[in-house]
Amino acid sequence: MGLLELTRAGCSKDIQPEEDDGANVGKVTEFMTAEKIGEMLRPGDLIEFKRFFQLGKLKKRFYTHWGVYVGKPEGKHIVAHMFITSEGIATAFTIIAGNLESAEVRLDTLDEVCTDLCRINNLDDRKYKKMDTNAIFRRAIDGLGQHNYNLIYDNCEHFAKWCRYDKHTSNQVTRWQPGVSHTMKYFWAFVRVTSKPAKRIASVLPIS
Repeated sequence: MGLLELTRAGCSKDIQPEEDDGANVGKVTEFMTAEKIGEMLRPGDLIEFKRFFQLGKLKKRFYTHWGVYVGKPEGKHIVAHMFITSEGIATAFTIIAGNLESAEVRLDTLDEVCTDLCRINNLDDRKYKKMDTNAIFRRAIDGLGQHNYNLIYDNCEHFAKWCRYDKHTSNQVTRWQPGVSHTMKYFWAFVRVTSKPAKRIASVLPIS
């Protein structure tokens, strides 16, 4: 258990799982604010967060981030999630092409993780057997700390679903695979407008 991660989120080192009444099994909500969804959350829920980037005047949804709801110790809604710590074009390219070592599984408050809108997404309960709440909690907490990252094989959704289902799976990746070239167009459009070094790199790399 990472004491640093617990302290960052304002949790004590003897954090314990809360009871789950099963109300959210198989549940998928609409996207909503952190304040509104907080009233509906149950320990072990998977939370899907919208992530956007700005391209000129257009706001595009680039991907969704995933986390595991741990509970409300110390009166705050806490989420365990995989967090990428590196920045810049080298990091961005590594996310696409290979393993990124400077990532970590950490605890943050729901308000910190939800920068736009989020929803409960336990849809895969209908496909896989959900682990008991204590097991989900223990996986999320014991997984805190440094972690390798790979967009295709080991991303935030993989981690969240491993905690809940003991399955290393990502529906987001499955949806992306038939349209990788389309996704890459958005990716390189993004790096072109956010990084000067990226302009030199993107100018020699295909986007179709």
